[in-house]
Formats: sequence, C-alpha cells, structure tokens
Amino acid sequence: MEYIPAKHLLHRSRSGEWFGTDHTMNLYRGCCHGCLYCDSRSDCYQIEDFDQVKAKADALRILRDDLARRVRPAFISMGSMSDPYNPFEK
Repeated sequence: MEYIPAKHLLHRSRSGEWFGTDHTMNLYRGCCHGCLYCDSRSDCYQIEDFDQVKAKADALRILRDDLARRVRPAFISMGSMSDPYNPFEK
C-alpha cells in the first residue's frame, strides 16, 4: 500500500446538523469498492485515481496531536471520504 503525507486527520465539520458529528476523520484516500453511487468520486473533490487506496503516513502520531488540541469532547465520524473498514486491514 502506498502512503501519503498528511498534516491533520481530524477536520471540523461546518455543520453538525447533517451527520450529527463535529469532526470527520479519514485514514485513507481513495476506496477500492468502486460503488457507482459514491459521492466521494465526484469531480469536485479532484481526487485522481480514487480506486487506488493510499494510507495517510504516521496516522497515529497525527491523531494524537490532533486530539491533544481539542478542548472539549466531540463526535468524530470515520470514513466520510473512504471506507473506514478497508479490506487492506485484514
């Protein structure tokens, strides 16, 4: 699996009304399922080779740093732009 650099894993949601979450977190870029209805494949996100899954390098350290900056508890949704239960995790 290819690894890509990342600055942050937690991203603040603009509004918690839609999904009921304060932040989103994606450990991967891309998805191998190929679902035709997937919104993440949209051209507006400009993700080339969306079918090729790439893991975010040093994710545990980045997540620890992101969580250390949070002042109050929050709901975090996983997998808004990729499958949170990636088959590569077998």
